[in-house]
Amino acid sequence: MFVPVCEITIGQYIFRHVVNVRIESSRREMGDTAVITFPSKYAGKSLAREIREGDAVEIRLEYDGYGMQTEFKGYVNIIGCNLPVELQCEDEFYKLKRTPAKVKSWQSTTLGEVIKHLVPDAVIEVPHITLSPFYIKGTLNSATALSQIRDAYGLDIYFRAGKLFAGLAYTEKSTVLSKHVRFDLRKNVVRHDMEFIRGDSRRIKIRAISMIPGNKQIKYEIGDPDGEVRTLHYYNKSMAELKTLAGEELKKFKCDGFKGHFVAFGIPYVQHGQIIDIQDQGFEEKNGSYYVDKITTDFGMGGFRREIEPGRKAS
Repeated sequence: MFVPVCEITIGQYIFRHVVNVRIESSRREMGDTAVITFPSKYAGKSLAREIREGDAVEIRLEYDGYGMQTEFKGYVNIIGCNLPVELQCEDEFYKLKRTPAKVKSWQSTTLGEVIKHLVPDAVIEVPHITLSPFYIKGTLNSATALSQIRDAYGLDIYFRAGKLFAGLAYTEKSTVLSKHVRFDLRKNVVRHDMEFIRGDSRRIKIRAISMIPGNKQIKYEIGDPDGEVRTLHYYNKSMAELKTLAGEELKKFKCDGFKGHFVAFGIPYVQHGQIIDIQDQGFEEKNGSYYVDKITTDFGMGGFRREIEPGRKAS
């Protein structure tokens, strides 16, 4: 029998009973979030009086006997006023949102150097691109500055195990992420809202952008005019190279595969960026591997579940 068990540390307190926990983690968002719902009183104490904004939070979940897994680490951001008590939490971006960006200007620098300036211990896996000139305004906090860089250069920026990662989508190098996780739609999937789409029926438009020296851009579009737009960023590519790369990417997106999301049990544990093998027993032609874009974990009176959103198909 699978019995859900939790261990939640908030400040000096450890809790082993909650109404509900929801954790959202996505490569598309800067920062994981968690919402913890408690009864109005816990062991006779008013939680709203015992817990403070900024208290450190660690959420560990498991099925009894299957090994605790740290699912979230961060800080209390908002303490709700309603009953039951709801705590909204953020990961390390909580601190970056409260850290003024270090003002600096460069006549010439690189994308990696700018990110390192904002977060010195960040793990950088970005292409070498020269920025000249470039400056950081004093009116920004570190999180907002990173958000502007992410949007301008098409990066994924998020924390993993307390370290900031900055790089192109699906390029993070990690021994943990290299392990594939298997999901069978007829065995270890609770329910799914996915459809299998043939490549020739997918409507896709590729918008390719090449960042070139001088903070300039070259843009090229290919595909279905009314298709779902996929924006891809490249660095120091000519128009000829950009056309070739965009054409190759269009072929990858125009492939057979699943679209949507599915709900699985609390195990196996999976993270965004990891590759999952989706199987549909009896319909082997549908089997394929996909990167995970987002996971929403729910734990509480309703059980222990993960809603998983597959992203791009993995080669």
